[in-house]
Amino acid sequence: MGISTEFVREVSDNYTAQAMIMTDRDNNQITAFHPGAMMQAHVTCIEARADIKIGIISIKSKMHTIGNEVLDGVIAAVRQAEQTLDGVVLWHEAPFAVGANLQQVSEAIAAGQFDML
Repeated sequence: MGISTEFVREVSDNYTAQAMIMTDRDNNQITAFHPGAMMQAHVTCIEARADIKIGIISIKSKMHTIGNEVLDGVIAAVRQAEQTLDGVVLWHEAPFAVGANLQQVSEAIAAGQFDML
């Protein structure tokens, strides 16, 4: 079919993403979704290439919480983009983000690491 698998990565210790859609007799639907290996997308880095001019940054943490690892990833992506891309799109499905990772916030407060906040 001519479809490239160059950026396909197997994550052996995670399930494949899956969705279950239940429909009642009135056509009301409930969808359950488990992202599975998609939760490891943040470890996939595509090296700079001349034919790639636009980058996409998408937060894939649980409920799109913004924690240290998300900020580190966004900073690294922006640094790479500044050197090699013409533009970047920040995108992902709703909700945009529920906010800060409160567990990391409370741990930083308990440790007196106020500079982390």
